[in-house]
Amino acid sequence: NYVISVGAINVKGMSEFTDGVVQKTDQGVSGAPTLINVSSDNPTQVCVIFTEAAAINQNGLINSYLFNLTNPELSQPYNRICLITNSSCFTRLSDNSIRICYSGVEDGVVYMVSLRAINGAGLGVASDVIEVMTSGAPPTTPPFTDADVMTTTTSTTITLIIPYITTSFLNSDPINYLVQFKGFLYLDNLFQSSRKRRQSSNVVIYTTEVVEKSIPYTEDRTIILLDLLPNYQYHVNVSIQTAAYGQTSSVTIVLPTLDATAPTGPPVHVSAVPVPTPSGDSQLSLQVSFENNFTTLNGELDSFSIFYQIEGSIEQHIKFDPMQDIGPYQETISDLLPNSEYTISIIIETAQGNSDRSTPVTSITHPLSM
Repeated sequence: NYVISVGAINVKGMSEFTDGVVQKTDQGVSGAPTLINVSSDNPTQVCVIFTEAAAINQNGLINSYLFNLTNPELSQPYNRICLITNSSCFTRLSDNSIRICYSGVEDGVVYMVSLRAINGAGLGVASDVIEVMTSGAPPTTPPFTDADVMTTTTSTTITLIIPYITTSFLNSDPINYLVQFKGFLYLDNLFQSSRKRRQSSNVVIYTTEVVEKSIPYTEDRTIILLDLLPNYQYHVNVSIQTAAYGQTSSVTIVLPTLDATAPTGPPVHVSAVPVPTPSGDSQLSLQVSFENNFTTLNGELDSFSIFYQIEGSIEQHIKFDPMQDIGPYQETISDLLPNSEYTISIIIETAQGNSDRSTPVTSITHPLSM
């Protein structure tokens, strides 16, 4: 900053000076561009999207930008000045951010990219540096296999957990999952409600439209497809979009959705017998046995609830999570009263709802051993 004042001079001498006026000389841009994204959509071009420095830090009209690309193996860095009036390199986007592209770089090279704004006084402050690898083609092999994907399904949703993919494989950071899926209704699925479906017939009687989604890549690597149709087989194609070169080749995962109805039949062949109690042991138990009716299950088995009570007392229940899909099952009810008759019934629990109760059975616990 300069303080300027003026005085007059004649042959008799100098007058007093005027009051001083502060005048600031021109200077370069004191704020740096903020880089949002750096990408390479073809082998010989790098593009950067950024926001310009705040107006208070521009110190005059910005007329151009210096695009700088460096690599330790290059003897000379790539430098290009892009005038804001040059539409071949400069584009102002709808959200007021700016895109500048540099052509003529080498394929398959990692570059360190930075920007500086330029005004009438010279260069401004450099932006942060972002790394990008130029490449024009995705890997020739898929990033994972269908067997690597963890899956869960309901009647209207499919959840996929994608395995971790290294940046060295992708040559860049992942941005989005690109998902394409289509549903198929098979003739067999109309008449077979068990989740243990057999595709004995390949007759397709209906297909859905193909749906495409772009889902942001997250650290938990989870994809959830919603609003699906029950009892359909879905073919899901998944690829990964990267910052450097586009999308990878896709992987196909085939999954059925579950039936939408609750179980239409309860557990069968329910029985209960007292458990022998060692002498002096006051812990009395009943062992309950039962089977599951898979022809009426209509979905994926979650658990069973076993209800028991003495006549005139409050009903109690325990939840039983089966270790296998096919019975028969056995579970022990403990802490019962001696020489008492218990009434027992069971329900099936699935994601679609619960079955009716099984036909009640009764069993009498042993008396206390002396």
